[in-house]
Amino acid sequence: MQQLAAVTARAGHALTVRMALEHALHPPAAIQALIQKRNLQKFLFNLPSPLPAAHLPALIEMVELLLSCRVMPILLGDMAELLRSGLLHHPRLNAANFTLYPSQRHMDFHPSHPIDNCANHFSWFIDQHGDLYPCGGLSGRASCRLGTIQEEFPPIL
Repeated sequence: MQQLAAVTARAGHALTVRMALEHALHPPAAIQALIQKRNLQKFLFNLPSPLPAAHLPALIEMVELLLSCRVMPILLGDMAELLRSGLLHHPRLNAANFTLYPSQRHMDFHPSHPIDNCANHFSWFIDQHGDLYPCGGLSGRASCRLGTIQEEFPPIL
């Protein structure tokens, strides 16, 4: 994973990680190291609906960690559910700069910078198993997998 961060930095890009909430609250050690070393630019949370109240303390703690390491937290999910959860009432989060995206793209709201999984930027998506994909839409398709965060990268990178 550190090799991936080094390759990405040399190319002038930054890493973005997108994980389901239940996996993001306890990320693999390699991703924790990227957060601590500030090698990530963004961390996307796929929020479930409904958002379990039991997950809120751990989510707040994780967002605080990201903010302290200058990693942009992005919450992807049902906005009404997010508001009902009370998450945004937390003083640190209420004063923080982070991004919210609706999960239902057919709604009237369209973010000024939508999540474009494959267009015009360099992204590798990491699923909860540590598998790497070139696009979020390809996550889980074995034939599209680039490798895993546990594998060594070829020296050509």
